[in-house]
Amino acid sequence: MITLNLDPEQEKVARQLAHQMGISLSEFIQICVTNYLNNTVSEYGTFGRHSSGHENLSINRKALLKEKLQAKYNK
Repeated sequence: MITLNLDPEQEKVARQLAHQMGISLSEFIQICVTNYLNNTVSEYGTFGRHSSGHENLSINRKALLKEKLQAKYNK
């Protein structure tokens, strides 16, 4: 179970779309999250060590992040 806070306009639009689709707000949000996750995974691949090629990601995460940030900002 997750609690989700939407601003009033987002909630209004979500409720309207759920009503138009004939589904509950909860089901509508589940569909939205599923679609977002599917698009994110297809765009970026899997998460963590499975897509990075680094088997030691959890151990060396700070050093790897530091390298990435230095490379990004020292162009």
